[in-house]
Amino acid sequence: MRASLSSYLAAWSALSIPGLLAYKISQIPFMPSFGRTSHENNVHRLPDWNYDLHALEPIPLAVNGNSTNRVNLVYFGDGYTEEERHTFIRDAQFLTDTLMDPGGAFSPVATLLNFWAVFIPSGESGIGTHGKPRNTTFGLYRPGEELRAVFYAHPERVAAACKALNQRSSRRHGTSVNFGCDEPILLGNDGFYGGLGGTPTVITASGNNGVQVLRHELGHTLIPVGEEYDGGFAYFGVNAANASERSAKQDVSWAHWFSDLKAQRTGRVRIEDSRVAVQKYPWHDLSRSPYAVDFSDHGADYPTGLLRFSVSGIPDKTNLVVKMDGQVVDYDFTKEHHGSLDRTWVQIALDRGLTGYSAYDNNHHKLEFDANAASDTVKPMLSSVEIIEYGSNERFNGSAGHIGAYRTEDIDGGITLRPTNEGCLMRDVTIPTFCSVCLEGLTLSLFSRVSLIESTRIMCPAADGKHAERHAAISLNLLNITDASYTVRWFRGDVEIHGFGNKTTVDIPVSLLQPERKSVEGMYTAKVKLALPLVRLGDREEMQDKTDIWFGGCH
Repeated sequence: MRASLSSYLAAWSALSIPGLLAYKISQIPFMPSFGRTSHENNVHRLPDWNYDLHALEPIPLAVNGNSTNRVNLVYFGDGYTEEERHTFIRDAQFLTDTLMDPGGAFSPVATLLNFWAVFIPSGESGIGTHGKPRNTTFGLYRPGEELRAVFYAHPERVAAACKALNQRSSRRHGTSVNFGCDEPILLGNDGFYGGLGGTPTVITASGNNGVQVLRHELGHTLIPVGEEYDGGFAYFGVNAANASERSAKQDVSWAHWFSDLKAQRTGRVRIEDSRVAVQKYPWHDLSRSPYAVDFSDHGADYPTGLLRFSVSGIPDKTNLVVKMDGQVVDYDFTKEHHGSLDRTWVQIALDRGLTGYSAYDNNHHKLEFDANAASDTVKPMLSSVEIIEYGSNERFNGSAGHIGAYRTEDIDGGITLRPTNEGCLMRDVTIPTFCSVCLEGLTLSLFSRVSLIESTRIMCPAADGKHAERHAAISLNLLNITDASYTVRWFRGDVEIHGFGNKTTVDIPVSLLQPERKSVEGMYTAKVKLALPLVRLGDREEMQDKTDIWFGGCH
């Protein structure tokens, strides 16, 4: 049964700094089985959708192996008309290239992923607003006019299309290429920020924000983890730990990644001392009135800080004045944003902390936003604002790349811990990469869905009648992974064959004479372990594989 709009809006009201709370799979409309292995109950049409799913044409964007042993992500366009087919393919290719290119968020695990695009024309261009879908394939729409969440009206169509793909195969470029659909992505033909986490993942074709939204939401879907930013309510997974109020030091699951080697050995690390002074998601229309928030600082023990806010409908910094205690705060937009009405984030280091401003009443302050922009397309809106205060260097390590235990404050003021200060795209969507902890979680999650052993092969020698002795070979084809270190052990029955250690191809002497041939017949087992710099957790099931190979001799 589809979730109600009211349940959507309950989560929508909390959408925060990335603006796209990972709306968990249990909370979004159900997604029926995609039928990766079953060919029963083929779905060709739905009663309310007159589209022949046999006509689906998967377009390869980044294919790194046979889809039966890869995680396949498929873009389905929504709001692209027949005339906009090439626009859809271009948008999907751009997103994929940015994710997978060297330095991209998913480049370290690219070998495990395939990306495809499937074009289904919509009757109308664009996506809906104010809770009303347009005449599009999947019915994407914004509940309001804000650049915020984007929902879908037809989850059953996503499921049917994905299932249909998994029940077919394709031939391209003269070779057989199996394709699949494990994770559908709905790509809305809209140039502004928006999306939704879960399955399917929803994004838009925003030039400035599409990639940022996609990699963040895929982090929720594929790792899976909750948020790292303050003010949310979903904190779970490898990047989250409960904070103990009884101790300044903490045990966390990512101790093996601690930058402090002593902390690595003991498994305990101090909690970095920071405090949230302001954390709000006003979604305030600045064309109607300025916005102000009164707050208190935490005193001289927190000498530095960070002011971060996000706005939309503001093309230039001259269109927005920010003041702290009556003083104009200097800031700038990124060069990519200049002239754009899309949502953008601004981060301002408070090197003197809040004590550098003239509090109007002891430690009380006023932060103000006033805009002079006007647009019929996107209203000038303050989406989010927060101020974080940092303890002194003896109590807080804000170094880039440092991994420890950092406080995250949820919507109710509860505290969880995260691995880095501002070093992960799960906290700050403008950061292009995962932290080491999330990347390890992503790697293990993907390996749990594929096999280390791609295929096996038995090769027998040709009988020429001159020599009775020949050698057969059993060969393993392992996943080709950058920086991989494989350990291979071979067994016949329960007995390990030590001479075969760490070989992917082993020779088996066979005789053309029947008695000798029987001596080598039987079940051979290869056990494989993978070690990667991306994974420090030892002896994980996801990094192991085995296969049984029956060798019946060579005839």
